[in-house]
Amino acid sequence: MKFWTHLWFLLLFLAGGLILCGIVLFALSPLSTNGHMVAYLHLVQWSQNLFVMMAAPVAWMWFVQVRPSHPEGNGWRATFDVLHLTHINYKYAGLTLLFMLAAIPVMDSLEVFNSRLPWPESIRQYAEEESLRNMTVIQTLLSTSGLFGWIENILLMCVSTAIGEELLFRGALLHSFRREGSMSIHLAACLVGLLFALIHFELFGLIPRWFLGTLFVYLVYWSKSLWTPILAHCLNNLFALIAYNLATPEELSQVVKDYTFSPIWIVLSALVSAYLLWQMQRLSPQKANE
Repeated sequence: MKFWTHLWFLLLFLAGGLILCGIVLFALSPLSTNGHMVAYLHLVQWSQNLFVMMAAPVAWMWFVQVRPSHPEGNGWRATFDVLHLTHINYKYAGLTLLFMLAAIPVMDSLEVFNSRLPWPESIRQYAEEESLRNMTVIQTLLSTSGLFGWIENILLMCVSTAIGEELLFRGALLHSFRREGSMSIHLAACLVGLLFALIHFELFGLIPRWFLGTLFVYLVYWSKSLWTPILAHCLNNLFALIAYNLATPEELSQVVKDYTFSPIWIVLSALVSAYLLWQMQRLSPQKANE
């Protein structure tokens, strides 16, 4: 199957996921007008994660990659194997945990740098409005209280979102770009990272998301396990969730961010992060096949 046919099938499955999502949300739409907007937005996010981000990429992978070679059975085990979901590389899990902790000052500085770029005034005004709209949605999503609300927010915003976005971007989309060695890992990493950043539709988060989206490609490439970028993605979202709950209303309303860490911490963070990435690249089982 040719590359563009491969990609069109992926878009078709994603469209099917969106249709299923739309049907569910249409059926539940009375919630949005009966004083249950928070519950409705949570159902919107859950439906998007389950139908679009999770089910569609897995079904697509089975249809285009596994089904032709497994006519005698459903081949779901082979599907998860192709997606690198059948094993966890614990060595990389530990290094990933250390990296995500060490990289917090670097990620904060990238976000501040992104928000302070000299964009043209019309673009900056649009980006600020978009950022404030996104923050309003996030504030509504996270307005639940109590232990149950906190646990559900973690499962929704951290766990299911990480699994879904990794299945789509570092699973299906990366596989489509890299099928039969048609694209180098470096070019694929940059393209998948850029698409990951653009799909969030937030200009002030473009650079840090591009960096993370590119990094997550290398994590699955080095470790041969999609659980590695899933863990990194989950940790990143968890840190953002904690930072949100610790921030003051004034800090949340700021579009142009202030630096949280001093230059010395940012430099140390960059050095330690670079060292951990070097260790992951050096220890990669992928190197033995090159």
